[in-house]
Amino acid sequence: GSRILTTLDLENVKLKPQYYNPSTLYNFSVYSFSSLSSELNAEQIYVLKQIFQALVEYGFTEEAAAGACGNIWQECAFNPEITGGIVQWMGGRQANLLSFAGSKDWKDLSVQIGFMKQELNTSYLGSINKTLNRLDSGTTMSTVKNVQAACDAWCIAMEGCVCDPKGTFHKSHGNHCAISLGRSYQELLKRRSYSQKVYH
Repeated sequence: GSRILTTLDLENVKLKPQYYNPSTLYNFSVYSFSSLSSELNAEQIYVLKQIFQALVEYGFTEEAAAGACGNIWQECAFNPEITGGIVQWMGGRQANLLSFAGSKDWKDLSVQIGFMKQELNTSYLGSINKTLNRLDSGTTMSTVKNVQAACDAWCIAMEGCVCDPKGTFHKSHGNHCAISLGRSYQELLKRRSYSQKVYH
């Protein structure tokens, strides 16, 4: 058969030097969360991966993403089809989710992640960062290295799940409430524990 000979003539061609700079490299690794396989099934781990990766790509530190995911674990156990979805959107926020979904199924995880990002793009990220600054001075969700502070900030500003001492939740679950910034929040101890598990 015939053979093709390819040559490259580099006479009078200048090559631009390439320098290795580790600070500009991106981490393309896929988060596995295999250590959670005794607590979460494969489908739950898949949902966790998608949310965590989306938050990191959005600009959150891994600690911030873990803090958010610890809350989401508590809210829906990584089941996007549960009433209210991954962030337990209720009332006006649920109506906004349905509007955002349009002709798509609101239970679709990608729809809910898109809506979560839209909420962050409005006032929620500002509220979370303002709260976080009170918990861990000078930090935002894009710089924080304190998982518990990130968890508490998400709980307070994104979930808003206050544990009213006179409410029915406190009467039946009061021992699971915990105080952050002077107020008690529903299942905050579990949220913190889940956040640490996601991070480690």
